[in-house]
Amino acid sequence: MTDLIEEVGLSQPLVSWHIGRLRVAGLVATRRNGRETLCSLRADAFEAFVARERAILGLAGDGAEASETNPDAGIPTTAAARRVAAS
Repeated sequence: MTDLIEEVGLSQPLVSWHIGRLRVAGLVATRRNGRETLCSLRADAFEAFVARERAILGLAGDGAEASETNPDAGIPTTAAARRVAAS
């Protein structure tokens, strides 16, 4: 998290708060490594989020697929995002 704090120029509590919100939304996964907490983007959830936002904004084009909610993460997903997650 130290690298992220330096990169964005925000305080540690504020960065931690934002990471927590992203984790609750299912976009970030965290794991403990001793005293450190390592954070990583969940690519499958992020792709699903991007696809949903593109569809909402009308940027998905004619090939947009209907979305449904992923019961595990509570995140809308598309068939394309599910294929990415499965590979």
